[in-house]
Amino acid sequence: MNIKECYQKMGADYENIFSRLGDADMIEYLVLKFTKDTNMQKLIDALARQDYEEGFMAIHTLKGVVLNLGLTQLEPAVVVLTEEMRGGKAPKSLELLEALKDIYARTLLILEDYRAENEK
Repeated sequence: MNIKECYQKMGADYENIFSRLGDADMIEYLVLKFTKDTNMQKLIDALARQDYEEGFMAIHTLKGVVLNLGLTQLEPAVVVLTEEMRGGKAPKSLELLEALKDIYARTLLILEDYRAENEK
């Protein structure tokens, strides 16, 4: 599988990021760095502590990363959660967070499979 096929498997927008970067190797490098991003865990931890200001910073940062990498499968949830939490507010529904966690976990699995397949 190449990086374009990986994006397709994730349900992400490869054409968008390729039109901006024009370099498949750079896209691969950046999207594999996403597997090390800690903002999702920061969000979960902040919500557990009811620290909505820190939670907002984490989801806002995650939104930027998701949009810049063309990870459109995550976009609807991160955009809505960012707006719900703007100003340090609690999210309106934890169902959206649970959906985000599920899509995020599937995204990471696909990326880890891609990494493993291409390290050979």
